[in-house]
Formats: sequence, C-alpha cells, structure tokens
Amino acid sequence: MNFVPEAKKNFQKIVAAGTIFFLFGMLLTGPVPFLPNKVSVICVGILVGGIGGALINNNCVPALNQILEHQIKHYSQEQTNELKNTLSAINTGAFGFGSILGPILASLLGSATNFAWSFTICGALVLIALIMQFLAVAKKSDDLIKQDGDG
Repeated sequence: MNFVPEAKKNFQKIVAAGTIFFLFGMLLTGPVPFLPNKVSVICVGILVGGIGGALINNNCVPALNQILEHQIKHYSQEQTNELKNTLSAINTGAFGFGSILGPILASLLGSATNFAWSFTICGALVLIALIMQFLAVAKKSDDLIKQDGDG
C-alpha cells in the first residue's frame, strides 16, 4: 500500500531517518559501555538497526533518482539514463563492498578493543556519515519536494 504519493515523498529525509535508527541500533547492539550488557538491550538494538537498514536500503536508489531528476535537466534522456545507471551501479557496488569490508574491519576493531567499544566506534562513524548527510540535503531536499509535490 502506498499512502503517500511519490511526488510528496522526500527520499533523502527517509534515508536520513534510517541512518538515525541505524545509529541508535549500533549503540544499543554493542551496547554502549554505559548501558547494561543485557540480551534485551542487544535485541532491541538489532531490531532498531534492522528498521534503520530497511529505511536506508529501500529508499537509497529512489533518493538518487529524485536528486538526479532536478540536477541534470539540461542533459538528454540518454545521458540521464546513462548517469542513473552508473550511479546505481556505484551505489550497489558500495553496498556490496561495505558488506564485505565492514565485518572484517569491525572484527579487527573488536579484537583490538572489545565488542561494546567496536560498536561504539562504528556508531561514531555512522554519526559522521549522518552529519554529512544532513549537511548535503538539509536545504535542497525541501526545495525538491516543493517543486514536484505542489506543496
């Protein structure tokens, strides 16, 4: 079911919300050293992180398409499709590369510190990505919706 029309959706903000969920999931899954190390806290962290991951993964490509539609109006349809395909391939490759490299680096980090601190440090990296995300889309994403969504 689609309760919100495509033109009204702000995919960049949905991805940012997913990153926030993922950040809290990381901090609870560790858990952060000042939280109790209980299975219930870790389970809630995995649940919240899963929601965040779904929000990010399911809306990342539409967010790219939404950004591209407003940034490359002077290109031909063929050039636009080629650019969309290239960016989608880079996006998919980055997710695949991260899926391989992330656990390897996290395990090295976990062996250098401990499980809780490895998740806390990875959470700090997610926080840096979130800040960059907010800086990149804070102003422009509202403009995109106003142009397309008649609101």
